[in-house]
Amino acid sequence: MAAGLRVAEERERLGFSQQELADQVSRLGYKITQTGIDKIEKRDTQRPKCLKELAAALNVTQEWLLSGAEPKQPGADLRMDEIKRDLRQLDAEEQEILFAQFRSLLDIARRKDLKRVK
Repeated sequence: MAAGLRVAEERERLGFSQQELADQVSRLGYKITQTGIDKIEKRDTQRPKCLKELAAALNVTQEWLLSGAEPKQPGADLRMDEIKRDLRQLDAEEQEILFAQFRSLLDIARRKDLKRVK
């Protein structure tokens, strides 16, 4: 089984239509239509051009889409690597803004954890 069939299976498991998946992949940076998703699935495409975006939209690893190899879901380390790659594409000012927002979110998360401990 190639990636196209795994895309179809996972999309159906998640309850997404082809259009919904196409919209999500497009939001992630690769413009694709419902027809494009249909072609990937029906042709059982070995290695779709939008592999990274498909994997992210379906919350699976690229390796699983390509080969069926475990782990299926991305772990925290893999997600952090993806975030780091994406951050490197931003300019310094954009990185600083996101860093400040991320720090604020971490502080909120820590306060919630402290409330649970008490």
